[in-house]
Amino acid sequence: YRSMENKEDYSRSVDSAFYISFGFYALMATGGYLFWGASVLDQITLNLPQGPLSHALILLMVLNNMLSYPLTMTAPIEATEEVLGLTSIRVEKPFTFFVGSLILRSSLVLGTLGVALGVSNFASIATF
Repeated sequence: YRSMENKEDYSRSVDSAFYISFGFYALMATGGYLFWGASVLDQITLNLPQGPLSHALILLMVLNNMLSYPLTMTAPIEATEEVLGLTSIRVEKPFTFFVGSLILRSSLVLGTLGVALGVSNFASIATF
């Protein structure tokens, strides 16, 4: 967001990215359902053949989820820093920016962890 020339185009570019992603996911889901149908199990890891390769793939999927979390949190963190005015003190007061950013980032990550642990079964809330 910060590196965009026209910040007014941000929401339109995010919307476009989501529409394109949704289109690709819908095409893949439709093609996968038409090809494999009802023979697919509930979890993707249950569909893998047993053996050392499947264990390595499961480990890679877990690592992918763990390592992509910081990338997912980057946009909300930067937006929150800008709203709170932390980006304006980055050059003049680097230590204050560092401490404020550290507290904010830690709070947001721990907050999302708390929500994830507190709402372990989202279906129970969605069907309330």
